[in-house]
Amino acid sequence: MIAKLKKVWFVVCTLILSLFSNAVLANSLEGFRVWPSPDETRVVIDLKSEVEYSYFTLTSPNRLVVDLKKTTLNTKLPVVVKDSPVLSRVRKSSPPEKSTYRLVFELKKQVKPELFKLAPTPGGNTAIA
Repeated sequence: MIAKLKKVWFVVCTLILSLFSNAVLANSLEGFRVWPSPDETRVVIDLKSEVEYSYFTLTSPNRLVVDLKKTTLNTKLPVVVKDSPVLSRVRKSSPPEKSTYRLVFELKKQVKPELFKLAPTPGGNTAIA
């Protein structure tokens, strides 16, 4: 009986610790800001904290894929972009790893993307432009 209680207690503690560690490690994608102009479109990805990311492009159709490590979604997708000469929509896709969040930017033409981190805002949020 005591051995069974110890086993149950161990399982409960393990579950609580794994949930807590995932909550501590998980970043949150809070939203998007899009500024279309005649020549280009700037997109800012707002995040709860600094994130490790990678990206690549695909053709036929043209897309920019951004992988945000240890990140969850806290905003609505897909996002339809109007009045942009290069971007039509932002959506999610299947990530390479469970803890990664994959964004796909559907493009109207082939582009050379420029991604960089912005300085944190006074509220502590960070962004990728």
